[in-house]
Amino acid sequence: MQRKLSLLAALMAMTATVSAQSFQDGYVQWPASDQLHNYVQQWSNGSLNMEDENFFISRVKPHKQFRNLATQVKQNINETNDKRLVFWVPVGDVKTDNGANALPSGRFDSEVFSMWSYVTHYGDWTSPHGWVPGGFADVAHKNGVAVSGVASIPFGTITHNWNTCLTGQANLDSESIAKFLYYHGVDGLGYNSEFSGNADAVQKIAAQHEDIIEYLNGKGIHTAEHMWYDGTSISGGISFDRGLGSHNQDIYGSNGKRRSSLFFNYNWGSNRNANLTRSVTAANDMGIDPLYIYAGFNMQGNDPGSGNWEYLSQNNISIGLWGAHDNNMIWLARASNGSAPKTVQKTYLESIERYFG
Repeated sequence: MQRKLSLLAALMAMTATVSAQSFQDGYVQWPASDQLHNYVQQWSNGSLNMEDENFFISRVKPHKQFRNLATQVKQNINETNDKRLVFWVPVGDVKTDNGANALPSGRFDSEVFSMWSYVTHYGDWTSPHGWVPGGFADVAHKNGVAVSGVASIPFGTITHNWNTCLTGQANLDSESIAKFLYYHGVDGLGYNSEFSGNADAVQKIAAQHEDIIEYLNGKGIHTAEHMWYDGTSISGGISFDRGLGSHNQDIYGSNGKRRSSLFFNYNWGSNRNANLTRSVTAANDMGIDPLYIYAGFNMQGNDPGSGNWEYLSQNNISIGLWGAHDNNMIWLARASNGSAPKTVQKTYLESIERYFG
């Protein structure tokens, strides 16, 4: 009896230990998304007082993405003409994972992304502006994939906090931002840019992007890329679905040098195919690779479906996947075949393989 009680006590202790290792809300203090300007300023002055900063530092530089021409079905596709793909989604489900979002969770029920070879840029939608978890960045970098967080600016007239943040960022030295990103292993900046206002900051930030890319390229980070949702124009207005034109060319690039990748809204304009064709022509006229333009697909709305997908084969435009604000849509559906842990993981892996395949 004593032996049985001892065994039971040991099992209970093990259970308690495993439970205690699970990620708890508030265990790691996340940086504030609208405070990047202050973080960069403090860090440049050597006084960034952030106890949990080490959770947001990548230790692995981006590798070259694996490619084997001998095993390809289409032999004419290579790294110069292959479509790029940005996966612009939350990691996991922020409503149920206690805010872990790619931080070590201590739970089996955690997202394990396996489709890195299909992705060129993973923008963690719920990671703060200028930050990503270091472990997440390490895995992405080992697979040659760039990572970024997102400035989660709401639709409409720019809010006070974000107006202050963008103004502060615009007034920083470009190199100080680039050094901050390089140190933390972040490969660019992302923006939910569907706001109106502060045209001066938009124009200065667009120019900063060019400088940051050049700095990171000089450090051997050839995956450097900024993601700009194509809503806010260079004049600080909201201008969706018009393709690449005078309203956003200065955001995309200048004098043959790339600044920001454009993530087109899901409509792409009333004449979708012609809009993409005009955008490719405009990018080529600018001397900038049109593959840094992404045709947006809304995974939350069951995209890509049969409608817009066909136009991609007709245009030298890349693929942008979004879905959604708080949940990765594929991860969210993982329990559709049952809630047992192994079943959940198997369903998720099969779903994501089917989706990307």
